[in-house]
Amino acid sequence: MTTCRACYSADLGPLPFDVPPSAGVWRRCRACGSDTAEHGYNGSIYTTDYMRTHAAAGDDPAKLREEVRSNCEWFGHHLADIPNRDFLDVGCADGAALTVMQSMGWAVHGFDVFTPPYAGPHVTVGAVFSRWLFPLRYAAVLCREVVEHVESPDRLLHEIHGVACPGGLVQVQTPRPQATFHPDVYQLAHLVILSPPHLRRMLSGAMLDVIDAREWATGQAFLCRARR
Repeated sequence: MTTCRACYSADLGPLPFDVPPSAGVWRRCRACGSDTAEHGYNGSIYTTDYMRTHAAAGDDPAKLREEVRSNCEWFGHHLADIPNRDFLDVGCADGAALTVMQSMGWAVHGFDVFTPPYAGPHVTVGAVFSRWLFPLRYAAVLCREVVEHVESPDRLLHEIHGVACPGGLVQVQTPRPQATFHPDVYQLAHLVILSPPHLRRMLSGAMLDVIDAREWATGQAFLCRARR
């Protein structure tokens, strides 16, 4: 990898800490502050075992639902002028967000790159996310812990804008660059860790206007409205 996956700059340097070989080789962009892995995408990683290993709540469905409840409730604070109650979870994984949003009165649909054990007519499976896989546009779109897994995060954000209703809500959650090594952030399944300022720029470039934001020790989340 010779360029940053976030801003395409070739001005990359080492991270300010050591990363174990099992997590791959990483570089930090001096232009945008994002971190890029030298390894590429490996779709075979995404199995049910992977999801169980990387879900903090393990196999407990109730705990998994509680993990995403604040994401789901965040949509409820900004519902003015949305045209419908259709929800799409990009990277639906364990299906927890689908269950919570459905309990809140939303019609739900999910997307993932592998077939989860609960998959039915409300889940679309494909190698790459595209707006053209879906017959309608959604008033709320969640992209939680997904952007860091793709080769081209800017392309994914543009596709998400395309599947959102004009004026609809889009929520993006992803890790952020660290000052010391953290195994949940730097792992072989992750390809890019976006700096908060650059992620804001990417969202704006994808016609997603940030209306609220959250940051914590290892992560960041932005709630946006899809530009008309």
